[in-house]
Amino acid sequence: FNRISFVSIFLYGLALSLLFLSKMSAPIIVPVILILMVFRIREMNSLEVKIYKKFFFIEEQSKQLFVLLSVLCLSFVIVYFAIWASFGFRYAMSPPEAGIEAKIERNWNLLQENPGLTEKIINICRKIRIFPEAYLFGYQFVLKKSEFRYAYLNGNTSLTGWWYFFPYCFLVKTPISYLLILIILPILTLKVFIKKYNLKETQSKIIAIFKKTDFLFILCGVYLVFAFSSKMNIGLRHVIILFPVSFILVGSSVILINKCNKFLKYVFFSLFALTA
Repeated sequence: FNRISFVSIFLYGLALSLLFLSKMSAPIIVPVILILMVFRIREMNSLEVKIYKKFFFIEEQSKQLFVLLSVLCLSFVIVYFAIWASFGFRYAMSPPEAGIEAKIERNWNLLQENPGLTEKIINICRKIRIFPEAYLFGYQFVLKKSEFRYAYLNGNTSLTGWWYFFPYCFLVKTPISYLLILIILPILTLKVFIKKYNLKETQSKIIAIFKKTDFLFILCGVYLVFAFSSKMNIGLRHVIILFPVSFILVGSSVILINKCNKFLKYVFFSLFALTA
């Protein structure tokens, strides 16, 4: 969101296309993008736009918002084209000569029993053929199957899951050594800042760190909201995103270990070795 060019728009659209073609949970990225957009507009002094070999710097926030929304729309045009291309620009789930239209219709009817808002939207998309039928069917199938799913936790079973399922799994399945690292590093960071700077400078440093890593926190925050509200409590893999994000944050904080005394250095070395 700092520099806009035709190349960046194409790469952005390509990345989104791969996401929407590989994961039915891809729409979660939309609120993440919109929140990041708001943060960037508040933080940026100017937005750099490159058109061919000319550079433009946009300073007014309203114009920045217009440009970023336009980029988002162009990116989703690429996504839309990629979705149709992946299905050979054919709407029907199967060719007419297969003769299974009646069976497909029965499957649609089964999936759209007691339709809610989402099912009605998918049905409208199906009627106007805005997306390939197989793509819409895939979304409808995943939504239907996620309404009720047997889950197991500590000897108990449930069709709707538990709100604390994922936090519990994260704590139980993550190595204790890595959990200690996640607890100690933020405390160490705060201690180093307080020792080196006054309270006001410490606050500004923490805010600066958040601005550089806000996309990680926003991504995790939005994803966890959807995960906690989901009824599909079937494995830690549904919040696996927590691990690479925490690895990045931990890795960026390792430089603080050099400021520790020998005892703490040995402690961290031992914890990293145990985690590995």
